[in-house]
Amino acid sequence: MSDKPKTVEDAILESVVTHTVGTNGGSDFAEDIHVLKSGAISKIEVRSGAEIDNILVYYGDVPGKHHGGSKGSPRTPFAIPRGYDIYRIEGRAGERVDQLRFVAKTADGSQVISSELFGGGGSPFTFDESKRAGASPNSGPKRWSYR
Repeated sequence: MSDKPKTVEDAILESVVTHTVGTNGGSDFAEDIHVLKSGAISKIEVRSGAEIDNILVYYGDVPGKHHGGSKGSPRTPFAIPRGYDIYRIEGRAGERVDQLRFVAKTADGSQVISSELFGGGGSPFTFDESKRAGASPNSGPKRWSYR
């Protein structure tokens, strides 16, 4: 039996859902199903200053929704090569998400890449796919859902 979901809808249902970070403002981070069907996450663009102001995720060549506002400065986009999956997101948050770093690796774990550290401040948090109860480092969902 294959570990791969049969449909994108199955993959979404198997998404990792984490606790809320930050307390004021903002909204749930969700993409339309037709965007998610466009492919794996290929690039993440961030605008930040003292806090994370905007995140834009590309699925294949298709951009999702802008999550956030227009403040902050554009940062170097984090390109995720084919064959890599995001497995950890590190950051800091107080009342808002202040800092983020995305970490991706190949399925066999032999190659790891990470984005620059966007923003600054707050208390640290980490969402690590391999630390989920019952998860092995290279199994389970590769899409993450955050509130």
